[in-house]
Amino acid sequence: MKIGHFGKTLKSLFRAAPALLAASGLSVLIGGIGGCDAREPAPPGEGGDASLAEAELRAGLSADAKLETAALLLEDAAVPRAPSDGGGRAWRVAEDRIHVAGTRERVEIVFEAGPLGVAENGAVFLQPSPFWEWDTPQATSPDAPGFTEVAGIPDGVDIELDDRNPGMLIAWVRGRALEAGESFRFIYGAGSAGARVDRYAEDRTPIYIAVDGNGDGIRAFIEQSPVIDIVGGPPRQIRLILPTTSRPGQAVRLTVAALDAHRNLSPVAAGSVVLVDPPPGLSVPDTIELGGVFGGSRSVEIRVEKPGVYRLEARGQDDRPQRPRVGEPGPAWAGDGELPDDPALADRIAVDGAAAVAASAAAPAVGGEVEPAVGPVGLELAGFGRRFLG
Repeated sequence: MKIGHFGKTLKSLFRAAPALLAASGLSVLIGGIGGCDAREPAPPGEGGDASLAEAELRAGLSADAKLETAALLLEDAAVPRAPSDGGGRAWRVAEDRIHVAGTRERVEIVFEAGPLGVAENGAVFLQPSPFWEWDTPQATSPDAPGFTEVAGIPDGVDIELDDRNPGMLIAWVRGRALEAGESFRFIYGAGSAGARVDRYAEDRTPIYIAVDGNGDGIRAFIEQSPVIDIVGGPPRQIRLILPTTSRPGQAVRLTVAALDAHRNLSPVAAGSVVLVDPPPGLSVPDTIELGGVFGGSRSVEIRVEKPGVYRLEARGQDDRPQRPRVGEPGPAWAGDGELPDDPALADRIAVDGAAAVAASAAAPAVGGEVEPAVGPVGLELAGFGRRFLG
């Protein structure tokens, strides 16, 4: 799993309870995340045993815990499913295609009915993640983001698309039942605006498919929803990672990373990073090559020769036009020569960094003053420029 943001931990939680996710409607799920409970807390002295029971349940929980939503999810998970609920399978057309984070795409998904089919007035649900800025599938406005249509519908079957429920598109089966093995195709992002995918890079991101096989209003997710791989976009910034302190003569690890506009690791095809005018007292390489087996990130050793607070400045170096590499498993970016060169930005980062590092390297305060540190070396990070190789 490739993680571009701390918010990805929520995605792990989202997947950690598949039974609850599969049982719940997305409107319930969204209502329980950051929404407001419909009922106000009972005034003091009212509610009796119920208020006491809720207080006991809330003991040790966050003040924002949505106990009512949790109860609804658990109750829904216990509802019996019909044998045809969750039946069938789905896959992406062009499954080997990799998508770039935060871009507008066209994703085609084939749904094939399972052995018990989908009854007339049953439904198939298309549901991307409710997090990280996926466009909601909709069937109302062809020129708006997320527009979705269906194709390849069997003779005698009519698919009625319903986008009234937040975060999902429901394909109602009309005319006759969808028989075992029959299929149709969702085209998510069929309009001119496409459909924006997850802004953070990640392998095997699911687009959930659920089925109400008998039309009773209760659905279940299919066993394996289709997944897509999302990678970082073209590099737009450099980040340097170092320990904050070292000892003279000690070798430390410097990690250089090329990130896209959303701070995902960029799959760089080729390029190099130059450490600009490294100060005396640091033993560093002249250039750090990226691409190949290293991709957009590489770690090297540097050596600190004497005490001090050091500033490191890095700039990208490549003169080739930026382009996606054809024939690769996914996009791999080369640069266009617009290298970061913004001294004002660089100076500002350096000053802020120096203040923080100097404080961490200082000895304990004595008599209200700070004595200079002796021995530890502050290593100051400066990730320069808004662009790298492009």
